[in-house]
Amino acid sequence: MRKSKLFVGGCSFSDRFGKINTCWGEELAKMKNMDYCHDAVETSGSNDRIWRVLTDKIMSGEIEPEDKVIVQYTAPSRREFVTWKNPKSFSKDRYPTSEEDLYIVKFKDKSYEWHEDIDVREFLKLYEIFFSMDEYEKRIFNHRQYQFQMLCEVHNINAFILSVNAYTFWDLCDFTTSQKFKNERRIFKDNKFGYEEDERYAEDDPHHLSVKGHIKFANLINKWIGDR
Repeated sequence: MRKSKLFVGGCSFSDRFGKINTCWGEELAKMKNMDYCHDAVETSGSNDRIWRVLTDKIMSGEIEPEDKVIVQYTAPSRREFVTWKNPKSFSKDRYPTSEEDLYIVKFKDKSYEWHEDIDVREFLKLYEIFFSMDEYEKRIFNHRQYQFQMLCEVHNINAFILSVNAYTFWDLCDFTTSQKFKNERRIFKDNKFGYEEDERYAEDDPHHLSVKGHIKFANLINKWIGDR
């Protein structure tokens, strides 16, 4: 008999950041007696990547109705772009992901400063200065996350959404929720978690979790989800 799986998509808040060897998704899977599928990413995670990876897994049938999917959204301004060129970045853990013959380039504010490739740096700098606009990004985020909710409903996927830490949804985003997600309270919001001494990765880094923080957050989410 197939064991149910927990899929978690997110940014570095949900990843094994730095020297941390666990994450809240992994701890939650243990509590739920589920297999864990880690789709959070430490370096410049984006909602683009979350939707791309999880949508592929839903469409392929890898994610089934008896599984759970938890999406931890990050800043809407973060994006993925693709190029035919292999744009190696400055450290071994930041090589781009190959999608067939394409290479994915991750964008977030100031990302042009750490990309090694001169063409990628120039593109990302121009994009940040002239083409990245919060108002537009929030609007597109709202459309795409609503479409993802609909995808989950159509495929009967047991999905939940987290809006946490510095990545809580902006009021101006006019965040749209499907009737199912609204009625069943499938969106968890908490802009405080991660800032306490026993939660944050370091004194000056409240946007990543310590081991205790990951375990504490897993307990919080476990209680919130309950038997759903």
